[in-house]
Amino acid sequence: MVIKDRIHEVEIKEEGDCLQILWDGKLMEVDYQLERTNPFNSMIINGRPYEIEWKSDGKTVWVNLGNAVYKVLVSRGLKGREKAAFLSRGAGQEVVMAPMSGMVVAVKVKPNQEVRIGEPLLILEAMKMENEIRSPVQGRVQNLFVETGKKVEKNEKLLILNK
Repeated sequence: MVIKDRIHEVEIKEEGDCLQILWDGKLMEVDYQLERTNPFNSMIINGRPYEIEWKSDGKTVWVNLGNAVYKVLVSRGLKGREKAAFLSRGAGQEVVMAPMSGMVVAVKVKPNQEVRIGEPLLILEAMKMENEIRSPVQGRVQNLFVETGKKVEKNEKLLILNK
């Protein structure tokens, strides 16, 4: 599995409503309520609750966890050239989407600016709460599609980062 350009070895074993996940050699207990037709779900990971939203195009899974959107690439036992081709999909561009509808109250970056993972990109106000949208990758701002005062819809493209 590739998340944020990092390769992770993951094994998942399902037992009722509980998953035992071996993540890079570390065991995690996950309780969940998952409906494959419903993209909104809740999970308890090592005792901490999370609300998640996901969507998939069959090859890539996009997971919205809190204010962060993660692109997850899943390989199932690929080897050699197939694995190299799969891993190269993580290179290139990262599209940052709005995790919720709201209004952009501050833009913290400009085109061609270098950003680090976790660096604030913009602030989105939704339901009178300010939500800091952070960079999911290290890279350079290629395109900026929003400005202060712009209303955005959930999953609207905010900016593109070159990795």
